[in-house]
Amino acid sequence: MERLVILMPGYLDSPDYLHMKIFSKELQKISYDTKVVDPCNLWRGNGDIREYTTTKYIEEVEDIIKKNQDKYDEIILLGHSLGGLVSILVAEKNKNISKVISLCPPIGLDSVKSWRKDGIRRSKRDLPEDNEKFVEFLVPLSFCEDAHQYSALESIKNVKTSVVIVVCEKDKSVDPDETISIANEGGENVVLERIEDLGHNFRHSEKSSDIYTSKRYSLSLKFQ
Repeated sequence: MERLVILMPGYLDSPDYLHMKIFSKELQKISYDTKVVDPCNLWRGNGDIREYTTTKYIEEVEDIIKKNQDKYDEIILLGHSLGGLVSILVAEKNKNISKVISLCPPIGLDSVKSWRKDGIRRSKRDLPEDNEKFVEFLVPLSFCEDAHQYSALESIKNVKTSVVIVVCEKDKSVDPDETISIANEGGENVVLERIEDLGHNFRHSEKSSDIYTSKRYSLSLKFQ
């Protein structure tokens, strides 16, 4: 059986952060192919931050699914944060998804509080190879305006495939109660898993990433 996991990073996150590499490595050990999304080619190409939106993220995942659906018997979405939200949004419409694993998803990303009067939000991200060096993204208000049309609370009601939603009890970026509320709106196909000793941002932490992989995806992520 040929199986593909599409790995989906969070807001402005690099596909080459350590946690994505660890997930990919461990999945390949149990015979899954993997592909990590780089929305709008912000990190691996010459992407334009003005094009960076939730809608564009959805479209790029849909395109990967379309190109691979005839090759694979199973296609699984594994997303973190914004990637977790997008995994739910994609699964709502796409019937070629076998399973969704959504880590720390927010209900939405449409708050305008952090956008300045000039319509720009300055967001820094550390480099995958050196977490003491940073790149700054000038994210336009259009990202927020686009995100306003999406809600995980509504989309999860329409997802028919199996969904595992993981909440990290020490999450300071996405309120754990927010993630739990998404799971509560789902049907019998939605399972909530809790990890007590993990926060939201673990992209450079091998130890924290191994909290997932130490379970070999058989308990919290239910790959086997």
